Amino acid sequence: MDTKTPVDDGSAVEDTIEAHTSSWSVKEKEIFKFYEEERKQFETIQPGAKVVIKFADGRQTFAKIKAGKRARFGKGYYNVDKLLGKPYGPAMDVDRGNFTLVQFDYKEDISNDGDKDNAKLNDSHSNQGLSMSEIEKLKKKKTSGENLVEAVVSNSKTFEAKTEFSKAKYIKKKRKKYLNRVSILPANAAAVCDAYLKNEPKRSLNLRPDTLSIMLTASNARAHGKTVIFDSTSGVLAAGVVERHGGFGRILNIFMGERSRTEAIDSCNFPKRWTRCMWNFPLGVVVQMNRERREAALKAAENAAEAEAHTPRDSSGAAGTLNFGSDPIEGDKEGKVNEEVSEKREKLRTSFPRVRVILKEPSDSLLIATKYHPVPILKEILPYMSGSSQIVIYSEYMEPLKAAAQYLKNGGQVVNLNILESWNREYQILPKRTHPLMNMHGFSGYLLTATKLAHPSDIP
Repeated sequence: MDTKTPVDDGSAVEDTIEAHTSSWSVKEKEIFKFYEEERKQFETIQPGAKVVIKFADGRQTFAKIKAGKRARFGKGYYNVDKLLGKPYGPAMDVDRGNFTLVQFDYKEDISNDGDKDNAKLNDSHSNQGLSMSEIEKLKKKKTSGENLVEAVVSNSKTFEAKTEFSKAKYIKKKRKKYLNRVSILPANAAAVCDAYLKNEPKRSLNLRPDTLSIMLTASNARAHGKTVIFDSTSGVLAAGVVERHGGFGRILNIFMGERSRTEAIDSCNFPKRWTRCMWNFPLGVVVQMNRERREAALKAAENAAEAEAHTPRDSSGAAGTLNFGSDPIEGDKEGKVNEEVSEKREKLRTSFPRVRVILKEPSDSLLIATKYHPVPILKEILPYMSGSSQIVIYSEYMEPLKAAAQYLKNGGQVVNLNILESWNREYQILPKRTHPLMNMHGFSGYLLTATKLAHPSDIP
């Protein structure tokens, strides 16, 4: 009996994928299509890409890859056209405008040194046979980095007397000094957070990438979610939230001052549509909305009291004795609002009309990373969070979080209240010499996490 083997033309796989995706919801299909389109730009370096350049000595800088343009790599400026199409991540040696991928030998084997040690070696400049002038001459002759390292090693009087571990460490040190070796990283939230930590830690409140990841996970920030953030980290936290949302959902970025500080987002290699779901507005808008709510509640209470007593309303009643807490925009001590304050309140009342509508729809995630005391911020924002929403607060110091925890506990508005310190340790992983790094960033502040309960003071 003759049987023919069926030819696999790929149609069966396509039918399986189509049958699988046909059961997806509209949102799932939208997410799948979106990430398929955006995925390619994160695999290889493309024209217009924003990147983080990481040097061998640990320095990190931001750059934008423009076709036909020059960018600085170490001590020189080179045309970036030869970078286009190369993968992100691997180390590359920059030599005379060429970018060569470094091939590492992972089968390194260090033999046993026996009784050899470095106890009798004297660390002195005289151990190096080449003078600085001779090394500079080699550089002017455009000697390649590897050849320069070989010359320095071969002219070291104590190199052969070193242990094998010391030899490897010595060569690594000289490569860092004489090789122009870089890694091109995609400017995502983690890379930008690490670059800020290395270059300007105060601007990002010493926020580490691992702490940022804990915040995003604990807050349940996600695509199609509704997230509120108060960010004092120059946009590092906002960049992480934008990356998690991927252009879907709603992000309300509340700021203090005249304008929003989101420089980190501008340094990220995000598609433009990723930031279209983010709304920036001052805390004063929330304060004004809460003031209007209190005034409306007071008026309703007065009307109810009048109807019950069947008496005319006394304009000099108890309204002036009620205290709803401090007001960021105060009038004079006699209760008269001056003209400037009146103008500010009117501006806040009429500005950001779309934000005022969106705020009335309860959000499900709240992230705060602030240099200010978090309790006044919590008092204003908390009513706009839904029941079961996640709250995460970051501070460089423990005391503000203790006060915030006490406020939340006394109000009976949260469960699963915790304060924790994130901890991270980097290790060197090499044959026979795996150990923690000698120099690490050991401090990254504290986190408060909690789950909000539905509360009578919430926005209905």
